[in-house]
Amino acid sequence: MTDAPKFTKIPIADASVDDLRYFAGTHLGLDGITEKDTKQSLLAKMSAAGYGLSIIMMPNPDAVVAAQEDEQSGRSRRQVNGQDEVRIRINKSDGAGGSRNVLVGVNGRITSIPRGKPEWVSAACVEVLENAVELQYPVYDADGNFLGGLKEPEAVPTYPFSYV
Repeated sequence: MTDAPKFTKIPIADASVDDLRYFAGTHLGLDGITEKDTKQSLLAKMSAAGYGLSIIMMPNPDAVVAAQEDEQSGRSRRQVNGQDEVRIRINKSDGAGGSRNVLVGVNGRITSIPRGKPEWVSAACVEVLENAVELQYPVYDADGNFLGGLKEPEAVPTYPFSYV
């Protein structure tokens, strides 16, 4: 058994419309990608977003995948080329950027995770997401009365997600 890379490089000239649609939506996080987009319109959208390389990265169908169910947590886990992956869904949120992909960096490697759909990510990415919190300062008490100032901050997840 050989360890095939998880992704493979495809020259843009050889990429199909479906390949470009997948890459533009998943890796670049472009909004407005539809089934009606042609190869030229997708290339124009990618170029407008600042993508200028002559290759795209696509999942490698030869990558070794061994799926398993984590008995203790009920999470779907798998091994890809000896690396643990977990299936999660990052929720969309209100406010600016609430539907954009979430970029997670682990040891200099950036992973773009789309929101609102199940996605396989490395266990290290999940650990980063679990530790990503922000402080929110509540202004009102439980009865909705104004306290005249801020209460103690509460740590809330920056990118709420669930295991699927």
